[in-house]
Amino acid sequence: MEVDQLIFKRILTYFHRRAREAGPNQGFKVSLNTLRPRLTLLARALTGDSIQLTASEREGGWKDDTFFLPNELILHNAVDRNIGHYIFRVFYLSAQRQLGFNWQPDSDTQSVVDSQKAAKDSSHEVLAFLFQEYPSLHALFEQLTEGLRMGSSIGGPMEPDTTWLYGRWMKNSFAFQNPQELAYTDPTVFKADQAIPQTEIKAVHADETSVLTVDKKAQEDYVLTHNFEKVETADKFNGVWRDFDGDDSLKEDSDALNEINSSQLVRVDDPVHSVYQAEWVENVNIAESKAAFPEGFHFSYPEWSHVQRIYKTGFCKVFPQTINESDRDYYTNTLHYNKKVLSDLRKIFARINNDRDIIRRQVAGDSFDLDAVTDRYADLSAKRTPDDRLFLSTQKRKKELSMLFLLDLSLSSDGYAHGNRIIDVEKQVSILFGEVLSEYEVDFQIDGFFSKTRNYTKYQHLKTFDEPWEKARWKIGAVQPQGYTRIGPALRHATSLLKQRKTRKKWLVLLSDGKPNDYDRYEGKYGIQDVKQALREMGMEGINNFAIAIEEEAKYYLPHMFGDNHYNILSGPVEMIHSLAKLYKRIQQK
Repeated sequence: MEVDQLIFKRILTYFHRRAREAGPNQGFKVSLNTLRPRLTLLARALTGDSIQLTASEREGGWKDDTFFLPNELILHNAVDRNIGHYIFRVFYLSAQRQLGFNWQPDSDTQSVVDSQKAAKDSSHEVLAFLFQEYPSLHALFEQLTEGLRMGSSIGGPMEPDTTWLYGRWMKNSFAFQNPQELAYTDPTVFKADQAIPQTEIKAVHADETSVLTVDKKAQEDYVLTHNFEKVETADKFNGVWRDFDGDDSLKEDSDALNEINSSQLVRVDDPVHSVYQAEWVENVNIAESKAAFPEGFHFSYPEWSHVQRIYKTGFCKVFPQTINESDRDYYTNTLHYNKKVLSDLRKIFARINNDRDIIRRQVAGDSFDLDAVTDRYADLSAKRTPDDRLFLSTQKRKKELSMLFLLDLSLSSDGYAHGNRIIDVEKQVSILFGEVLSEYEVDFQIDGFFSKTRNYTKYQHLKTFDEPWEKARWKIGAVQPQGYTRIGPALRHATSLLKQRKTRKKWLVLLSDGKPNDYDRYEGKYGIQDVKQALREMGMEGINNFAIAIEEEAKYYLPHMFGDNHYNILSGPVEMIHSLAKLYKRIQQK
């Protein structure tokens, strides 16, 4: 960056910061992220559905099973009043959704002004319904209206901006019928040596997005536009493409990126050096891929359509692969830097495995079985022949357990949570836990998966049930993030592998960010419902499941799919190790 550009950027940053801090109510600012867990519970209690809350570009609204709320509020001169504004919006959106006031899927695209007007015109019906159901909200509504009226920076009373109360109408999604087709993309784009992102920035939120298909011809014929003395502007998509070079310039471009309108997106496979994260709500413009798939040995599995309530038979293809690459340094470094964690884990396992099972009603044993003795006196009083098995006996627990660890190797695992790279946490936990499981001769397997449309889910065997740990342990560090997260086919394939084991207890442990997605349609509720159905199938086979994640957003997905007591959301590798140890103890005590 040249001197004049650097000076301009610093001056611009200074005025942006001054503008953000100059508001009269800055000290009363309330963030959606702080309130989201409580507001999510409130929304789900009011509607009875699995509502998701996400940040809006401005006032927000509702669409399908998502409530859009402002990212932060400084409308009122009191923190509790701004919090009350969020609570009122959740109640209001719940009532608006129940009444069905929104643009329908077959309606033409409406402008923001029209959407705000439609919301205002229908507000009297929503408010009447709301106050009838919850009369106490009327006083809160009056307070918020008065706060908006007095919130002018000029200082005097004015007509309140009711868009902050009523939001705007949004367009509901199409039903999953007569889907489009998406041309299959060659899976050879996946390479283990893809560039690791070095920079990660949160994106400005977009309420509604659409996905565009890359026009390679236009990209090749691209002629530079909007270029004035080395300053390029970011505009809405106008049909002109330019190359995606993957250079890491995210930090330098962060200010300009805040001006980007991300309502239109492109999915590409090119390796990148930086990550620009955004919350992306389910979008029905994503199509299903065509039936073509690459040559090679594969398994076919069904997929569940929650709208039609049917299985799509043979819909997904899973390609198994045995990993032969190794990274000895990764394994060695993991043990070196986690000596204490491994030592603690061994102690925990020693205590668990030294516990002995109590066998009741034995002819001979270490002590009396009080229940059996009580029954004997009852039998004697009733003049019945008593049972002579009056003792307790203990014996060492049998190893009747098979565990399959399934690692999410998608590109989402290349992100960071609490300062930890997710894929590294998964690999380190697999190595440390594998060390201890092998010492106690537990039957276990470690696999990973990623996907690229329904036609290509790669299922990688890092350590099979019958493979010695001494041979497999070098391979864990070699895997790298690739592709997307189509969880359903991977779960169904893992179920088929566990079914073949002869042990009495069978468990699958998923290490993932918990958010289903793919290059083609697998977003939002569609993917969540397919995963739930795959877990039901697993339960019918007598296989238990548990999910662990360190991604903060997982708390909005894992509960829907795995249910209570079947998941854990953690902040780092040490917590994950201890969580798995507790899970192992729970399994052994069953």
